[in-house]
Amino acid sequence: MREALDRAIGRMRVNLRAAGVPATEEDVQTAVERGYLDWAVALEALEADLPADALPDFLRPRPVPGDLPTPAVAPVEAEPPSSDDPLALSIRAVSALVQKHEVSPVELAERTLERISEHDPELNAYELVLADEALESAREAEREIARGEYRGPLHGIPVAVKDLFAMRGIPNAGGSKVLADQVTDRDSEAVRRLRRAGAVLIGRTHMSELAYLAGSYNPHHGPTRNPRAPERDTGGSSSGSGAAVAAGMAFAALGTDTGGSIRIPAAFCGIVGLKPTYGRVGLEGVVPLAWSLDHAGPMTRTVEDAAIVLRATAADDPAPPVPPHAVLSVPNLV
Repeated sequence: MREALDRAIGRMRVNLRAAGVPATEEDVQTAVERGYLDWAVALEALEADLPADALPDFLRPRPVPGDLPTPAVAPVEAEPPSSDDPLALSIRAVSALVQKHEVSPVELAERTLERISEHDPELNAYELVLADEALESAREAEREIARGEYRGPLHGIPVAVKDLFAMRGIPNAGGSKVLADQVTDRDSEAVRRLRRAGAVLIGRTHMSELAYLAGSYNPHHGPTRNPRAPERDTGGSSSGSGAAVAAGMAFAALGTDTGGSIRIPAAFCGIVGLKPTYGRVGLEGVVPLAWSLDHAGPMTRTVEDAAIVLRATAADDPAPPVPPHAVLSVPNLV
């Protein structure tokens, strides 16, 4: 027992030094006395009792860096963006083509809707597809750009929204039957900013009910399947947003994150998910899970695209969110 504790203390010291965290011997002894290292000792004992093939991957012995083979990496040739398959492009690349009138916002909306029609019956990413509204928004974006009123890299770009961001005239259900009849008369702050940036809102994406689970399971709508491996889950709770972006059924999507709900589906689906600083993206009009811990943020295919969406949706003067009863009428949740 003492040997295991000494090993845990040694690992703690190494990690603290590597992280640049100053710690005195008194700090170390306090951690020991308060039992902070007991879990590490217990885990080591558990590892010792299990065969290696029964351990999770992250606990199995790993080769030291010097033992790893050096991969042969071929140079990547930089190629100019192609309009042959605009849905495969990043927001930065396709927006450059839109601005130069080489790709039409209407074409992007139509192709995205076709892709949703083709793949969503299997993936189950969308709660509601806003086909008519999206096409009209794309036509308006095309007219504005033709008049020289280009708003920026999201202008005319199809973007999806998690089913807990208020959108005027549409139920803000939060993946639940409890709120299915609650139609809002205004947009949430993040949606309002997306509209101001000229984004084409293509639909609302599935989520675990009231954002409560880290998986996609929803008793009302079923699971959302992973575009990378449809027999597997997307993770949650922003499950539909992750699947829609990974499958090319939206260039970006809004998600929310309280304990991993952006980051988990982003990791599972092989995309970029960003949990911004608390309050950086306003939560006005968002169905809360834990309003003091909730964050809203972008889900995209590239880091640069995440920055583009964050820049468009971020509050001008970031402030901590206020309790949901002050901004959103959800009597059965507060």
